[in-house]
Amino acid sequence: MAVLITGGAGFLGQRVARALLKEWENAGPDPEQPVKLLLVDIKEPSERIPGAHYVVGNISDASFLETVLTEEVASIFHFAAILSAHTESEYDLGMKVNFDATRAIIERARALETRPKLIFTSSVAVFGIPPQETIDTNALRERQLSFTEKTAVTPQSSYGAQKAMAELLVADATRRGFVDGRAVRLPTVVVRPGKPARAASSFASGVIREPLQGQPSVCPVDPDTPVWIQSPRKVVENLIRAHNLPRSTGPVVVTLPGLSVTVREMINAVVWAKGRSDLVRFERQPEVERIFCSWPGRIDTPAASSLGFEADESIEEVIRAFIEVDLEMPTNP
Repeated sequence: MAVLITGGAGFLGQRVARALLKEWENAGPDPEQPVKLLLVDIKEPSERIPGAHYVVGNISDASFLETVLTEEVASIFHFAAILSAHTESEYDLGMKVNFDATRAIIERARALETRPKLIFTSSVAVFGIPPQETIDTNALRERQLSFTEKTAVTPQSSYGAQKAMAELLVADATRRGFVDGRAVRLPTVVVRPGKPARAASSFASGVIREPLQGQPSVCPVDPDTPVWIQSPRKVVENLIRAHNLPRSTGPVVVTLPGLSVTVREMINAVVWAKGRSDLVRFERQPEVERIFCSWPGRIDTPAASSLGFEADESIEEVIRAFIEVDLEMPTNP
């Protein structure tokens, strides 16, 4: 039996891989059904995880996909994606990776007739606030805080549209019995380690990560902008929970619980953690604001919570987790 992770060299793929290996180690070996962890990416990982198998290739290539998605694959974590800001600048690439590759995975699973589990990472970017509703700041803030997991999807970016289309594809493929799917809508993941990603939400990690390491950061939105976040630790736990839920438990599409904080509250928490808030410079960027401020700042998620999915309790808890796992030694700005 094998578990396949696409985007396996990326931040989320590596985190989930380590968590799965630890879970299997704690459960003890099963000689009757050994498990192979297969990490697939278009690039080599910066660091290989002992016990994982790596394959470099493009999942958009049908012939390559056939070599890695075989009958032995019982579960697929599909993380490969082009992020929001990158997708706005390269539409064709976004469609190819965010939608076409998802369809290719489902078509390959359909041909195998093994009905593997498919955990697809979607995003709160499937929700959206139309531009005409963002003119009045007070009305915008109220709208950002009024979303529920049942709110209709109205994406205001190509990334959000591609994720919404892929959600429908996963749901229909599950209905048809091609896969046992779950599309998990992630909040903005904070704090991401490493260099800034090509995402409209990248600053949400940067205003914490950089000041805690003595480095400057630019915030492109108003400090009172609400952000719906979840720590990497909770995201990994929730993705594995989605995988481990019994077949047909709850809806195919799940909007994860999160923590609603403003950018100002995030920066204040940096001071709580002994970081320097003066290293954050506010420099409004209309295109980033257009995308980011169309996303929810809070979402009511009772159905997801009833299934055992969890949120972080506070921004301090989020920062504490980053310090414990990812914080590098500060350098001079």
